[in-house]
Amino acid sequence: MKINMQKSSVRILGEAIEAERKRRKLTQGQLADLSGTSINFISQIERGKKTAQIAKVIDVLQILGMQLVIEKGTAGVVNHNE
Repeated sequence: MKINMQKSSVRILGEAIEAERKRRKLTQGQLADLSGTSINFISQIERGKKTAQIAKVIDVLQILGMQLVIEKGTAGVVNHNE
């Protein structure tokens, strides 16, 4: 599926993390405990706040069994595979 870049990449990443967390039936608190972060940090990621540190974001992705893949693509379009 291709997503038009109406939303920021950070927001799209946050939405993917939130969806996977909910699919796994984890609360923000549980994910924070598992990833060694705080509820506030998880909330910031999910809301697309740009203050999130990439190393911590990668830790959260790993806990959820997700990975960040960066590919050269068409400007303004992100390929999102579910």
